[in-house]
Amino acid sequence: MTIQTFGNGGIEVTGKSSISIYRLLVLLKGIKLELKGLRKHGPSCYSVIKREFSVPGTREQVAERFEEIVQQKINEIRDAEHN
Repeated sequence: MTIQTFGNGGIEVTGKSSISIYRLLVLLKGIKLELKGLRKHGPSCYSVIKREFSVPGTREQVAERFEEIVQQKINEIRDAEHN
């Protein structure tokens, strides 16, 4: 997993697994912001997560379960890279 940060605040994400994890992290941050009241145009992170990961429940329940899913995916990738 390669995610590099730069002093000017920029980041560089390389590798297929890193890009997919980065997307999951963006969705996770997005649903947390939605819980605080932030709204956006287009599909909500809540609806994307429910559709793609079949997670039932309220926004709070979905956010909690999705955080577990993201952590599992990160651990799987780290384990695969160390083997």
